[in-house]
Amino acid sequence: MYQDGSTMVVNKRLSFLSVTVLSLSAILITLIVSATGLAVYGLRVVDKRVDSVADVLVEAVRQLPEFQKSLPPALADTLNDSRQPAYASKLEVSVKLLNSDSRSGNQNAVAEVKNLGESVVSLLSLRLVGLNEGDEPILERNTWAATPLQLEGEWRGPIMPHETRQIPIRLYSQRNLSKITHEITDIRVWRGPQPDSSLSRTAPSSVSDAS
Repeated sequence: MYQDGSTMVVNKRLSFLSVTVLSLSAILITLIVSATGLAVYGLRVVDKRVDSVADVLVEAVRQLPEFQKSLPPALADTLNDSRQPAYASKLEVSVKLLNSDSRSGNQNAVAEVKNLGESVVSLLSLRLVGLNEGDEPILERNTWAATPLQLEGEWRGPIMPHETRQIPIRLYSQRNLSKITHEITDIRVWRGPQPDSSLSRTAPSSVSDAS
């Protein structure tokens, strides 16, 4: 401390670890702010009638025609579907309980879906409810019977016309289930391949060149 009453200011250099932590924190904050801005923008361009996360993703991609054109055909075709609740009349869905293990609380069930119509079911979601002996709901489980693509896990792929799909389901409940009911919560049907407008524009010119 100086005699005139002023205080001494000491400039202490930050260590390498401190500088690294501050830099990473700044980068993380920037990424969070950027991601939040992109999410808000994506929600604004989506139609307000969209009422599920899956629809948000699908509609967001549909707002980007150039991006959709760059997708492989297998992925681009998955976006060409529509929600059709009326198609449920052409589906036969049944769920039944199988053997149970009372010691572990595991109980098996199987869901069966028959597509009796002429369309490809690209997405089908089911809500399963397990009931006790008094028909009281004691368990709830959601499962995907059909998905646009066939991958791992519950991505089982679409259901073709006149095909039957059986789905094994593992249930866990501390109380024994007496029966199980099901509810169809969403149906999307593939609308078929879309004509390639770029080919239709280039076809006349190629014919004229050939002539």
